[in-house]
Amino acid sequence: GAQLLELAWDIETEPMTYAALRTRYRISQPTAYRRIKDLDSLFGGEVQRTTDENGDIRFSMPMGSSGRCAYFSEAEIVLLKEAAKHFEASGRPDDARRLRAMSQAVLDSMPATRRRKVNVDAASLAEREGIAMRAGPRPVLDPELVSRVRQAILAQKTITVEYAARVARSVKTHRLEPHGILFGHRNYLVAFYAKDTKRGPALFALSSIRKLTIEAEAFVFREDFDIDAYAKQSFGIWQGDMTAVVWRFAAARAADVMETFFHHTETKTVLGDGTVEVRFRASGQTEMLYHLVTWEDTIIGIEPPALRSAYLALLDRIRGRLGP
Repeated sequence: GAQLLELAWDIETEPMTYAALRTRYRISQPTAYRRIKDLDSLFGGEVQRTTDENGDIRFSMPMGSSGRCAYFSEAEIVLLKEAAKHFEASGRPDDARRLRAMSQAVLDSMPATRRRKVNVDAASLAEREGIAMRAGPRPVLDPELVSRVRQAILAQKTITVEYAARVARSVKTHRLEPHGILFGHRNYLVAFYAKDTKRGPALFALSSIRKLTIEAEAFVFREDFDIDAYAKQSFGIWQGDMTAVVWRFAAARAADVMETFFHHTETKTVLGDGTVEVRFRASGQTEMLYHLVTWEDTIIGIEPPALRSAYLALLDRIRGRLGP
């Protein structure tokens, strides 16, 4: 990016031949060819070519062209959009608005041809990436793996992954149609099994993918799948049957409860005795249990009964592990 911008600045003020490029930048002829080609692609065809009296081609650009180009890739634009989503979900709408304005300003600074391409590709990636919120430590992302998943999504190509399942402790090979990435407490590839119309979307922990190969075979996105709607079904990441949940908290923590975001479908009611009742509908019982533990003895009511029983059983197991 920096080398191309430097070249753009130079040929704005002084048209240059291939020979001049080789001398000024100390590069080979093939590299000079490639730089001009990449520059023309970056600026949407704005590199101009004229032939001088010696028959040599001179390359130039209209004055001010380089100042209108901020070199950001599709993935970098998506990062701004993802950060805006994160702030929105975290109760920071003003920061989300500023980030969206920033991403638009970056797009507006690009030449029209490149802006259209980046906007389309960034929108395509953004539609396939959601945020599942949960506090706590997070595993380190492999940037190369994420880049390859995004590449497959943009190209709508099937992938083959070698996956080391944590529970089964075995490595299996899966042929998949990648439909998105969920970022949260752990990070997951969301995919359908290739050519399988019976099974729904499946989650694959990115940290458990040992190898990923992008295949030549193309696929079509499932029209009825929306990754944001999919993520919002669960309390955290794991999907399952949706359940109506009621939690009641002691009056001493009422203020904390009212300031806490639990789920996208939540409603909160302060009862006559000062306790607070939180209702929502979601799947993900295991992650609910882990979250409830953080409220210690201020959680005084749990519904449905199956969730309450599971919570008490978890406390018993913890007590058993720790001993008297």
